[in-house]
Amino acid sequence: MEADFQKLLQGFAVQALLSLYIVVNPTTVSSVFLGITKQATAAERRKIAFLASLTGGIVLAAFALAGTFLFQIFKITGAALELAGGIIVFNLAYALVRGQEGEFFGKAGEEAAQAGATKSVAYAPLGV
Repeated sequence: MEADFQKLLQGFAVQALLSLYIVVNPTTVSSVFLGITKQATAAERRKIAFLASLTGGIVLAAFALAGTFLFQIFKITGAALELAGGIIVFNLAYALVRGQEGEFFGKAGEEAAQAGATKSVAYAPLGV
């Protein structure tokens, strides 16, 4: 009986860690991080990485604790969430294919980058 529980717990741990890896997607995030922070110094990169990790952890924990409750309050179904995500990704891809990223992201990101506001990327898009 103890061995069955241990095996069940190990299976759950593996499934939880793999799900977390898929949600966080560190391979893609690391390449985005390097692209966004190419102008930053090593110390600025460490600070941005720390703030992005902290922000991501807080958002992940908040949705793990209250996500189902929020979806029930606003009556958001899984299918509606998938559809909304698909529309957003399609719009982003369409803007990128046409070479008009500014149309999707707006001019504020470019102005902030020119002004040297590198810390803001730690919260969005990296942290969230």
